[in-house]
Amino acid sequence: MIARLVAAALAVLALPAPAVAWGYFGHETTARIALANIAPRSHAALVRLLTHERALGTPECRLRSLENAATWPDCLRGEGWRWGYTFAWHYQTEPIGEPYDARKNCGGGGCVSAQIARNHRILADERLPGNVRLEALAFMVHFAGDIHIRCIRETTRIAAATMSRRPTASPQG
Repeated sequence: MIARLVAAALAVLALPAPAVAWGYFGHETTARIALANIAPRSHAALVRLLTHERALGTPECRLRSLENAATWPDCLRGEGWRWGYTFAWHYQTEPIGEPYDARKNCGGGGCVSAQIARNHRILADERLPGNVRLEALAFMVHFAGDIHIRCIRETTRIAAATMSRRPTASPQG
């Protein structure tokens, strides 16, 4: 159910997009598109999870919709004393020109791709309390956006650098 929602969000993120500011608008747009593509059963499961919002204890960062969930982890940055351990989860070091090594580039699971996998497991475990699963959903939806926009930005940067090194054609006389 919820896994289909996340799959829809990931599918949306696979679409080409310009490397512009992502922020709240990009994350919320991703959530809206995902919502438009989930089954009624998944939507009902989402609504049930959202009822646990109060137990998160984040009154300054509301989590009443999938759009809120997509931006919630960024809102938490205002409470570094409580959520600072999650800040490194928003990115990962990707070496250029060499294979990715999770041990070297994501030690201890402290990067976005490892946290997507971790939060997927938490979300799927229906034995866990609703607020724990809701937190996992918010991180998953948000990190799906974070990891894809960084890929898009890096691809754009590499393409721009490559194109600037290409020789220009000189007019034939």
